[in-house]
Amino acid sequence: MGIQSIDPVIRNKYKVDVSTLYSIEPIGLGTPYVESLTSYISRLAYIHNVKVGVLIKRIIVKELKHESVRNKLHTQGVSSVTQGINGFGDICLDYVQALEKLTVRNDITYLTMLSWTSIINVRKILDNHRKWCSACLDEWKKQESPIYEPLIWYLRGSKYCTVHKSRLSEKCWNCSKELMYLHGEIRMGYCQYCQEWLGETKNYKIKEAQYHVTSKEKALVNDYGLLLEMAPKILEVPLKYKSIIIIKEIKEELGLYGRELAEFFSVNPTSIFNWLNGRKYPSIDTLFEFSYHSNVKLYNLLTKEISQYKEEMNNLMLIIKAKDSKKKMNIKSRQFKKSSLKDVLEKELESTESKSLADIRIKYGYAPVTIKKHFPILYRKIKLKHKIHKDSIIKKRNDERKEALEKVVNDNLYEDLSLYLILQKLEISRSAGRINFSEVCNKISKRYKSYQLKMKEERKIRIIKEIEHYTYYLHNQGIYPSGHQLAKYLSEPACVLKSVFREAHLDLLKKLGYR
Repeated sequence: MGIQSIDPVIRNKYKVDVSTLYSIEPIGLGTPYVESLTSYISRLAYIHNVKVGVLIKRIIVKELKHESVRNKLHTQGVSSVTQGINGFGDICLDYVQALEKLTVRNDITYLTMLSWTSIINVRKILDNHRKWCSACLDEWKKQESPIYEPLIWYLRGSKYCTVHKSRLSEKCWNCSKELMYLHGEIRMGYCQYCQEWLGETKNYKIKEAQYHVTSKEKALVNDYGLLLEMAPKILEVPLKYKSIIIIKEIKEELGLYGRELAEFFSVNPTSIFNWLNGRKYPSIDTLFEFSYHSNVKLYNLLTKEISQYKEEMNNLMLIIKAKDSKKKMNIKSRQFKKSSLKDVLEKELESTESKSLADIRIKYGYAPVTIKKHFPILYRKIKLKHKIHKDSIIKKRNDERKEALEKVVNDNLYEDLSLYLILQKLEISRSAGRINFSEVCNKISKRYKSYQLKMKEERKIRIIKEIEHYTYYLHNQGIYPSGHQLAKYLSEPACVLKSVFREAHLDLLKKLGYR
């Protein structure tokens, strides 16, 4: 692999660095749509005409420093080591350094979130499966551009394609599976399990409601995009203590107490206390919360001084004042409503609707503790009424689910699917299925086992027929029908290594007088 034709004398004389693997340029460097590390590995495998599993287990693994990772790859396969591979951490760094050495490139690190680990806590920044925009994949295919999967698609909370203004897909339309980042059979734009194209297809149906994307989700994607775009351009990434300085400056600038500041970061006051004392560091999620509330880009928050976004801080002060006045009004309103609490509770008991104590709190502002203290009997009645209502909803839902599962058995539907996949199709969790519908689930499991045995037997008969056919074919051609020769013609060449098929082959050789 790689360039092997340069004369060693010339190479040493001119100090030519020769890469083991083709030094292909990562797609989208310096843009929000830079490709992910696993996408780059997949494209490397494709351009070398090998599977990803082969590339990793035969070439990349030799350059990995962690012995535990190397052992896992050899014993458990490529998909066993995927944790944080596109984001941060030792495994990610190990892969980056290995690929930079093999490709003689120095920009592979920008295909991960490693650039930002020195300032923010990026734990759990990645989702645990692939996501993609079907429209993007189709567009690249139509334009005959390289098919790849950008890092921004994989980041946790990133559910929106900024190009096509649509929600990202998370399951294969054909087999309904979530797809891991790294797999021995992975190809960009395709499902690694059923090998179907992940672009838009007439078979791909998704509810309209699923396409709704909130303004917060859009802001998160834009913030991620700016971090990825600027990573190769910044000369020096600030160190982790910078994030603590940011928190202190914001607190002083706005004149807030820890409890008030916690609201803008969507954390409890203890977290603010720990940050200010340097015991812990804010996660990217919490910094984004402040970024969203203050309208300050996350990149600017991390790299610029607070004095450079005075206007945004002033606007935030106005929001804080508005919140304070609203709280005062709410207190007065609650004091006024206390006198009519009994009327409210009796009205809710007579209503055909059934509200929980939490619903009553949201609508009227009365805490369950207050209700229990002043009207314990009404408290118990409302609780019981809601429980009966909730139980009836659960019963109705379970009856519908049981009916759907029984229909699967009675009409022999989805015979080729496991219980888990059938439950997925019917939107039933595995635990709910086993607990509430154990009898019918057991029937489906037994049916699937019978189906697998039937398929196994049919496969055995088919392969033995193939062995018989091609053994006679080679014999009639004057060629000795060895296992090696036979494998060239079989639909499953490796089957000749299995004892049941090897015995069938040996019996045929005896019949033909070879043994």
